[in-house]
Amino acid sequence: MLRNNMLMNHRIIHKVLVNDKALFFFGKP
Repeated sequence: MLRNNMLMNHRIIHKVLVNDKALFFFGKP
């Protein structure tokens, strides 16, 4: 249970980081 929860959190954090980088790169004029 705990391990699965950590994996889900890792996925969510990774997705957020990727989206943040995408916004950083593509958000520049």
